[in-house]
Amino acid sequence: MVLRVALGLLMVVICPAVISQQDGTPGSNTELQVDQINGTQVDSANTDFAFSLYKELALKNPETPEADIHRGFGHLLHMLSQPGDQVQISTGNAMFVEKRLLILAEFKEKARALYQAESSSVDFQQPHEAKTLINDYVRKQTHGKIKELISDLDKHTVMVLVNYIYFKGKWKFPFDPRDTYESEFHLDKDRSVKVPMMYIEDLSTPYFRDEELACTVVEFKYTGNASALFILPDQGRMQQVEGSLQPETLRKWRDSLSTREIDELYMPKFSISTDYSLEKILPQLGIREVFSTQADLSRVTGAKDLRVSQVRQDTLEHWHATAASLHPP
Repeated sequence: MVLRVALGLLMVVICPAVISQQDGTPGSNTELQVDQINGTQVDSANTDFAFSLYKELALKNPETPEADIHRGFGHLLHMLSQPGDQVQISTGNAMFVEKRLLILAEFKEKARALYQAESSSVDFQQPHEAKTLINDYVRKQTHGKIKELISDLDKHTVMVLVNYIYFKGKWKFPFDPRDTYESEFHLDKDRSVKVPMMYIEDLSTPYFRDEELACTVVEFKYTGNASALFILPDQGRMQQVEGSLQPETLRKWRDSLSTREIDELYMPKFSISTDYSLEKILPQLGIREVFSTQADLSRVTGAKDLRVSQVRQDTLEHWHATAASLHPP
């Protein structure tokens, strides 16, 4: 039997937890832009999935001391920042502080020690210059991939916190760029576009056919121990799969994968760019007061006159023949 898998409009789950330090409509000829294929529902589903996962992790041990949580994140950031020759990954945090604002020394020291976050003095009374400074920093740390994280600032801003992660891994079994060809990509049952389609044959890789959710799951391995799951819903079943994206679904897929010989596999070359304002998502995790006048950020400045006005996440993903990269500050 010839097993052929064509990965079209799909969902992608990066699995960085297994990283080890051991041993679309083309916007150009090579990119499929998600906003041109009406992919916002996919992004929304992936966002909800991610935060439901974080919520589950947080609620498993609600009595965990805050100090232990901070130390745990500090250890994780330290481990992720270790150099390795298998995948390229770097993380970091930065604080841009209004130069007239006095930050408590204890807060600055803990931010540096636990989260590797250095602080920079900024004049937010000059919002254009402040925006340029922050965007230049993000652009440099994401290797030029995220060009404008901050689109506007006002003179009432007193602090901007930036977190970034840069990941780039080479496929363990790369596509041959010479085999990429132009093909039809179906946006829905009525619309299709021409895209650069990657192709590989005789691939041995973990595979699972989920009959209950009517989708196919294929695991792509990077060199090293990192991997990505590609989920292809059957035609007309995208919403059903989106609605089922929960941590237990991911666990079921991971536990059900078994190595299969795939005679032919097709996947479009694409990039996805998305941004989220998290003010509506974070309250689902119980994070509410920080946005209100009841916010208590006194351990930052010693006073209770600060609150969070905006939380933004930008993500840029590239998938091409020899490697994949992820850039979410």
